[in-house]
Amino acid sequence: MHQELQRMSDQNTKLSLELGRLHDEVINLNRELEKLTIENQRLQIEVVALTNEVSQFKQLAASQKGRRYAAAS
Repeated sequence: MHQELQRMSDQNTKLSLELGRLHDEVINLNRELEKLTIENQRLQIEVVALTNEVSQFKQLAASQKGRRYAAAS
């Protein structure tokens, strides 16, 4: 009985250490996820700004094309 309790205690210690290691890994992964989420938000803002800029260029190009067409007529 004593040997079985000792074996279970040893196993419990190993499991506890492994659980602690996994817990640390989850914390690190959550930190990395937070960093990636912030970076993703920043990139989304940049994409919106670039999309707006392209839209403005298209409008300007269309406006200039219309003026050239009207001047040629």
